[in-house]
Order: sequence, then C-alpha cells, then structure tokens
Amino acid sequence: LTSSGNGSRFYGIYFNNWMAARTAIANYTFEDCAFGRFYFMTHAGTNITFKNCLFTENNGPSILFPTTASVTGVNVLNCIINGYIEGGTNS
Repeated sequence: LTSSGNGSRFYGIYFNNWMAARTAIANYTFEDCAFGRFYFMTHAGTNITFKNCLFTENNGPSILFPTTASVTGVNVLNCIINGYIEGGTNS
C-alpha cells in the first residue's frame, strides 16, 4: 500500500498472503477481507479500519505496528485474529 491509495476501501477481498504499507498511509478501510498479516513496516498510518476481517497468521503477528513511526486511529472491529497484535510506539 502507498499514499497514492489513501482513502481506498476494500470489501470482501481475500489477500493471498500479507499486506504492507510501503509509505505513510491514511484513511484505508478493509471490510469482510482476509489477510495472512498486515505490516505497517516503518511507516506512519492514520485512520485505518479493519471490520469483520480474518487474519490467518498463526503463531505470529497478525498486525504489526512500527516502532519508529506513529500509527493512530486504527480500528479493529469484529475481526478474527489467529495470531496476535504487536505494537510499537503507537496509540
């Protein structure tokens, strides 16, 4: 994902493996989607929503926040997470 997609919404998509932010991202919505895992890498993120999503990563981070960039306004609503959420310096 890159900033050129800011404001994008994805509905009912099965992402075969994992998704990663390649730049700072904002205002992305994922609803009824499936992921292996979601990485913010070393990039900032603002207002990212996961609703009714499935994270299939087992025994690893399903959502991985960066330790060097701020990620704010992340909503994880009614999702199934098979792994865990690993946070850094985020709110």
